[in-house]
Amino acid sequence: MVQKQQEAQAVLKTVEAASPLVTLDPEAGKVFNAPEIIRKLGKVFGASDVLLRSEAELRKAGGGDA
Repeated sequence: MVQKQQEAQAVLKTVEAASPLVTLDPEAGKVFNAPEIIRKLGKVFGASDVLLRSEAELRKAGGGDA
């Protein structure tokens, strides 16, 4: 559990550190797989699966990049 929380903190720190760069160059943000980052964080922090849309639901809603 501690290792998973450390991994989540590392993800958050990476996104936070990259944020100013993405502001300067929005193309840089494409390196992040945002839906997977959110799923990973949700899993580590114990969010219920019902709170996150499945990949099929995202495609149906028009978010085909999931």
